[in-house]
Amino acid sequence: MDADINFYFDPVCPFAWMTSKWVRQVQAQGEYTVNWRFISLRQINATVDYDAHFPP
Repeated sequence: MDADINFYFDPVCPFAWMTSKWVRQVQAQGEYTVNWRFISLRQINATVDYDAHFPP
């Protein structure tokens, strides 16, 4: 069975935590199923050169 909401989150990201609170509220208001999916932003962004992307 497919979920109504696929929520990808990094547990150390404060924005993901705040959004997960909203997702839980939405889920409680209806008969929604949530697929909670863990991701690691550190791993996803491991190759990003932040000095080149965000110069001083």
